[in-house]
Amino acid sequence: MTALNFKARFAAAVARGEKRQTIRARRADGRRFKPLEGLQLFTGMRTRSCRWLGDGVVTAVLPVEIAFRREGLRFALGTVAQTDAQIKAIALADGFEDADAMLDFLIGEHGLPFRGWLIRWRGV
Repeated sequence: MTALNFKARFAAAVARGEKRQTIRARRADGRRFKPLEGLQLFTGMRTRSCRWLGDGVVTAVLPVEIAFRREGLRFALGTVAQTDAQIKAIALADGFEDADAMLDFLIGEHGLPFRGWLIRWRGV
């Protein structure tokens, strides 16, 4: 089983099963999540306030790329650029109030270009 740690702002939604996806940067060691892999969901890992939020099983792992192109900001799942409506749906499912909040968070945390994974899971 692999552990995922969530910021406090997302913990309640993860625990309630409302947030069942996360976007994560690629790992330096190249390790990837795999469908059917077991997950343990936590907040506050490596602190005294560590709390278990639940368990899950990975249902999908999709590559994500966010970069500036000549036509503006591009958000792609795999090789498919997403529409504004699709980006908004991804942001809402990920626990953000809108697409701008998600993009601000990801760009602020990781910079551009961003390459990572959209990981979806179901509860067990």
